Amino acid sequence: MNNDREVLMTDRRMIRLVFLCAVLAATARAAPVPEPVLAAREFLPLAEPALPRYRFEVGQELLYRTLGTLAGDSVIGTRDRASRYTVINEDPDGTCRLLIHVTDAEQRLDAPHNPPARTWLAYADVTPDGQYELNRTIKLVDRAAFITPLPAETAAAWTKPDPRGMEDMAFTVAGVDPLDHHLLAIRQAGSGLRERVYGSEYAATILFDTALGLITHKELVVREGDYVPGRWVTMTELDSVRYLEEEELDSVARDAGIWFDAWAAWDSLTDIAEDEPDRADALWDAADSTLARAVRALTRPEFVANAESELARWRRVRDYYATAEKERPDLAGKPAPNWELLDLDGNTHRLADYRGRVVVLDFWYRLCGWCIQALLELERLQERYRGRPVAVLGVNVDEDPAEPRQVARALGLDFPTLLSQATEQDYGVTGFPTTFIIGPDGVVAEVHRGLRPEMVERLAATIDRLLEAGGEER
Repeated sequence: MNNDREVLMTDRRMIRLVFLCAVLAATARAAPVPEPVLAAREFLPLAEPALPRYRFEVGQELLYRTLGTLAGDSVIGTRDRASRYTVINEDPDGTCRLLIHVTDAEQRLDAPHNPPARTWLAYADVTPDGQYELNRTIKLVDRAAFITPLPAETAAAWTKPDPRGMEDMAFTVAGVDPLDHHLLAIRQAGSGLRERVYGSEYAATILFDTALGLITHKELVVREGDYVPGRWVTMTELDSVRYLEEEELDSVARDAGIWFDAWAAWDSLTDIAEDEPDRADALWDAADSTLARAVRALTRPEFVANAESELARWRRVRDYYATAEKERPDLAGKPAPNWELLDLDGNTHRLADYRGRVVVLDFWYRLCGWCIQALLELERLQERYRGRPVAVLGVNVDEDPAEPRQVARALGLDFPTLLSQATEQDYGVTGFPTTFIIGPDGVVAEVHRGLRPEMVERLAATIDRLLEAGGEER
């Protein structure tokens, strides 16, 4: 290793040491809240345009360590996260399947009790330019993942649109490290509905080692806006790289296959149960058995622990919903409770005024992220049935009308937003979002709870059936 490289490694250690000392001191309330380090650094302009690419290798295991603080006027929380990325296999086109194992310990200093560290297992099929499709596992860790998308071609700036419509990411090349021109500095910033609806901010500085083909550092500053007071400042460093022996890699790949196949089967069964309530108990039993069989088949401790935790969590959720279902009035097939509500402009709406039309009635509140995504889907539904006897109505349950007004403005909603006045109680709503489809005769045809895949198509199938039954030609 040459002298410049030795200086560079010392510099990297100093970055981490300075940040760690700041975190510890601030946690002890003996120093100001730590400020970002990389965000303030200056980098040299590129001599020529960059086209960085990941260089994953089968059997490679990357360990990233993250330290962070949540602070307002003083530190109110800390984070210690370990993220392990294992390269399971590689396709001929260079796409690699990465197993992602995240353990996250978050402590709130203002809370009497803190939950134990949480663990997630996910996978992503990543191309050399860092592209991957969201699946049901990676969605759990996507915002915290260290797989930065790279430009498809030589460029100084590029974007990653969010398929969920919540937060697009913009990337710009800031330059190279003065001590090592292999270290490419990339700035990352979030923009979109998360920022407009919640007042959030997302900004990061990433160091990408073009010689290694890996991210070595990521400094992140996140303001969660109305979700959490203050801001998170975290520093992530590539802690180690090791290579698994063939036998160990085969063991990891085997357990990964068992677990993710079981997860997919469980996900499918629980999804069907939502659509077929008469078979729900049998389908839930089958889903439970699927996860239980996976737990027995797994051999690696990290998979067993995660699977046991997920199975226990699922059983708690099932017990909760089973109890809630018994207590919730079953409105399907019954006349919808009448209401008279004001919209955001002070206009009065009555359910009786919509007789003869199909009514899509969606209950939501602002701090519910799933609700915001559901509103985007309902906006698509509104456009699909424009000019036909279908009314899409949102019913907001926030106490302050400023909350739904901010959302309606940020999303550009084209359908009325009504102020609930406890109407959700008449409809037995216990979770959000909850969407009712009311037929032209005023009878509830279906109830949809939560944000579901292909929400528009699911709702449209029922709407079309009701319209055809009422004699409307499509």
